[in-house]
Amino acid sequence: MATAVWQRWLLPLPPPEVPADMPQPIRLALIALLIHLDLACCLAAEPRRLEFNRDIRPILSDHCFACHGPDGNQREADMRLDTEQGLFDSDAPPVVRNDPNASPLVQRITAADVDERMPPPDFGKDLSSEQIELLQQWIAQGADWQGHWAFQPIRRPEPPSENRSDRDSNTDSAVDRTNPVDAFVVQTLETHGLGLSPPADRRTLARRLHFDLLGLPPTPEVVERFEHSDDPLAYEQLVDELLASPH
Repeated sequence: MATAVWQRWLLPLPPPEVPADMPQPIRLALIALLIHLDLACCLAAEPRRLEFNRDIRPILSDHCFACHGPDGNQREADMRLDTEQGLFDSDAPPVVRNDPNASPLVQRITAADVDERMPPPDFGKDLSSEQIELLQQWIAQGADWQGHWAFQPIRRPEPPSENRSDRDSNTDSAVDRTNPVDAFVVQTLETHGLGLSPPADRRTLARRLHFDLLGLPPTPEVVERFEHSDDPLAYEQLVDELLASPH
């Protein structure tokens, strides 16, 4: 009997229904609330993948590297937390991948005894509960290591491919672009449901360039020449002209 009751509780609930006779403003507010709660549940069920350089290194750098970092004269207990070898391959590694509870790092930062807890209270760099949770989560996810960004090999990423089903011949001119970086900009905009603004007219472009590069307005002659130029590289030529200006 008890098993049957629990099985009924575990069955997925049907989607809530909004009464048809409910006033429109209240209906919309209720629907928005239900969507928000549904998204919140999904996000809570799927924690994001942590990255060492983005999420973990700043914590260790601010709270741990002073005593367990690159400075051998200040290093305590011969422990390094700033290198992959120090974290994982030393004689007594402070991090045990996939097992936060077995990791000495977690044991020390969560110790109830203040004499055992790290960082020491007199250091004045106590970890917040959120930071401790991030460290535990990172270890539980496998504790992936990343070298410092400054020492990573330079690579040229491929621009994202475009998938704009809503583009037509009337909008092509409004989204023309010649620099590959624009593809990354468009991708980010589309992720947020946004699009490119239409290109500015040449008079506006001339004013923007002059104020940005010289801090002065363009002369009427420059604007007229730029507006009526048929050269496809007129914009680039104006940029070069302003960069070479002694002003």
